[in-house]
Parts: sequence; structure tokens; C-alpha cells
Amino acid sequence: MNESTSTSGILTDEELNVNRDWEITEEIPTKGYCRLLKGKRYGVWYVLKTLKEAYMDKAIYRELIRKEFDISVKLQHPHILHTTGWENVPSIGDCIINEYIDGMTLETFLQTRPEKKTRQRIADELTEALKY
Repeated sequence: MNESTSTSGILTDEELNVNRDWEITEEIPTKGYCRLLKGKRYGVWYVLKTLKEAYMDKAIYRELIRKEFDISVKLQHPHILHTTGWENVPSIGDCIINEYIDGMTLETFLQTRPEKKTRQRIADELTEALKY
């Protein structure tokens, strides 16, 4: 390590050649005032939730998404999506950073006509999350 770097022994991103930029791969269709983007950083997939362009300059929507972050980041439950952070991403704006879960919507899953035992387990898990 050279003299211009940290003396703590911790390597910097530059020394490790780490790219902190987001690789945005797709937009996930959604209704309402937010857009969802699937992105990767450090080899890990995330969902970035931000305001749609039409809502970015409206204070009420900026407050709503920030309030959503303030609430969701504190939630720690196995049946609730995990929020990992808040970040201003260049060319996208302020984003809630959520874990990415590869799967399907509940509506799509139920169309596969799962057995009653499976439907009951999912209903129980949803109820636990709502009670939490």
C-alpha cells in the first residue's frame, strides 16, 4: 500500500478496482407513481424503487417515497421484502434499494392452482407478515 492511501490497512475501492456503479438491466412494470428497476452491483441483484419522471418534481411524492423508506428499512421479518438502503443514483434519482426476489406474483402463482396445503401456508405467512 502506498503512502497516499489509508493507514488503517483497509483498502479503498480504487485499490481493489471495485466498480460501485449500478448495472440496470430492466424496468419492472408497475402502476402508480413509482418505477421499479432491476439492477446489479457487486454481483448482487437488487430492485431500485424511484419516482416516475412525472412525479419527481412534486414534493408530496418525494415525501411519500422517503416515508416508505423510513418505515421499510426498519422491518426485519422473513416474509417481508428487505430494504437495504437509500441512494441517489445518477440519471435515476433518489431510490429505495430493496433485495431482489426471483419469482412470480401471488396472482400468477395462484393461477397455477397450487394444492390447498400450499395455499394455506402462504395465507399463514401473509397473515404473520401483516401482524408484524
